[in-house]
Amino acid sequence: MKKNPIQEIVNRIIWNHENARIIYIDRKNGIEYKEIPIPEIMKAGTEFIFLKDGTMIPYHRIQYIEVSGKIVFKK
Repeated sequence: MKKNPIQEIVNRIIWNHENARIIYIDRKNGIEYKEIPIPEIMKAGTEFIFLKDGTMIPYHRIQYIEVSGKIVFKK
């Protein structure tokens, strides 16, 4: 089964300890753009990014991923 492109990027960030920013839409209090703290990522699943606190962020909420100052994914 082919991995989601976002999953592949997030796995690379985790394993290579790359300097990155992952921005997503949080809809808890309206629409807010938030950054996922890279050290808080537990794993990249097939449909979600799982954080150490139990939060699951679906890939469709990811707006962009920046690695070392370069945007590698943009919705």
